[in-house]
Amino acid sequence: MEPARVLLAPLAALHGLVLHVRHALFDARLFSSQKASTPTVVVGNLNVGGSGKTPFTEWLVQHLSEDLNLAVLSRGYGRSTSGFRMVEVQDAAAKAGDEPLQIKQRFPHVPVAVCEDRLVGIEALSQTVAPDLIVLDDAYQHRKLQGHFNVLLTPATRPWFKDHLMPWGGLRDVIRARKRAHAVVVTKLEAGAQLPSDWTAKLDVDVPVYGAALKYATPRPEGHTTALTTCAVAVAVSALAAPALFEAHVSGLFPDSQAVRFRDHHRFTASDFARIQGKIGTFENGPVAVLTTEKDWTKLRPLQQSAPSHWRFFVIPVALHLPEGEALLKQVRQTIH
Repeated sequence: MEPARVLLAPLAALHGLVLHVRHALFDARLFSSQKASTPTVVVGNLNVGGSGKTPFTEWLVQHLSEDLNLAVLSRGYGRSTSGFRMVEVQDAAAKAGDEPLQIKQRFPHVPVAVCEDRLVGIEALSQTVAPDLIVLDDAYQHRKLQGHFNVLLTPATRPWFKDHLMPWGGLRDVIRARKRAHAVVVTKLEAGAQLPSDWTAKLDVDVPVYGAALKYATPRPEGHTTALTTCAVAVAVSALAAPALFEAHVSGLFPDSQAVRFRDHHRFTASDFARIQGKIGTFENGPVAVLTTEKDWTKLRPLQQSAPSHWRFFVIPVALHLPEGEALLKQVRQTIH
């Protein structure tokens, strides 16, 4: 935490007051809140992005869709459309949102939809595809909906007990909101690392706490057959809330790699290539590897033909590794049956 940010503490206190009042009105049932007729799993966090919600949602979809008729509903942050919309594999990210499109492309057989009003979206999905269960990506703060099962994520790199409300810190909700969770998942642990023994007490919840790590897969070439090992120069390109882990992984593959960061959900255009080229420099001695995430590739793919001819795009898939996942899945199934 930068010392200068402490000066923002009064604004954070005001932010907290507004949130506490809002929660109190919902808790007192002065604001309407209801459960949907279709069972729901709500995935969320208290911080502003970067906690691994989409990899966790994909983990749920992968395992629960084996025996359930599953659907996914998201707000579709950053899209140019509004209202309820079914997401198609060939959609543009601008119409569907980058994360819902990523989920749809990874699981084409699973219905994925976007809607700002989750209750409206749930009703529309219930009428069109009649799912057994709807997984809601990033709906923890949508208090009009009472999830049947709420999973709250917090990153190991900055758990909520080490953070503060915006704009002092990176929390978008008050820590007391954790009490609505039915399970907590600490994400972004180092591979093979255990959850610190004192963290359950520090998280201060009366529900099961699970630890999870992100596992990066082999970079996948897109639109070419060039081997990654033949590229002497590499640049990591991302538009993530917390790109540090991705950039560290790329650095492990290419120690001398450069990194170009864009704001989360950035809508790429061909003009962004000049900034990327600036990191690469005037290197002309062979192909250059441009490594990116699946989420960012949904927006970069349409621009691939406009990129410099010596660029070679590689996508690095990421998956969640949750050693005690069966226990969490059992919790979910017990709740919805």
